[in-house]
Amino acid sequence: MPGEHHVFTDHLKPSILVAINTGLRRSELLRLEWTSVDFKARTITVEPQTSKVKKRRVIPMNREACETLMAWRRQVKFARVFTNEIGEPLREVRDWQKVKCEAKVINFRFMDTRHHTATRMINEGVAVYHVQKILGHKDSRMTQRYLRAREGKLAEALSVLDRPRTPETGDDSAQAA
Repeated sequence: MPGEHHVFTDHLKPSILVAINTGLRRSELLRLEWTSVDFKARTITVEPQTSKVKKRRVIPMNREACETLMAWRRQVKFARVFTNEIGEPLREVRDWQKVKCEAKVINFRFMDTRHHTATRMINEGVAVYHVQKILGHKDSRMTQRYLRAREGKLAEALSVLDRPRTPETGDDSAQAA
């Protein structure tokens, strides 16, 4: 629209930002309708007909997901959140291969945005139960695989002990032993 400022040039950036901030599956993202986005409550409702497990779930939106969708909402006038230019449903996130190539990213599938979300939450200490509910996993065993990421953080935590002990750091544990 002439004279209007658009934050995004197409659906690509907002769809990726929403994906990495919500953990939505690609199919859930591409079937998402504006009626399922509640800006006041800051939630996205995944309806059973759009969910892989055929169960309704409500996902809270963090600040970035909410701001992204608010800006995108001002640009699009279709019932679905992510469509092509004439409002037809998308089957794929267009230009995904091109984006990966330009960003020099290899071996990254769109579904990896979901893995990224789960790993970030686990690494930040979010309870496995909450990650399971957000991702819509029926069984906690599916969510357990993300705990490997936390195990990497354990080694990182112990690596602080490799730093030299000096009087300036106030570390007198060597004297106490």
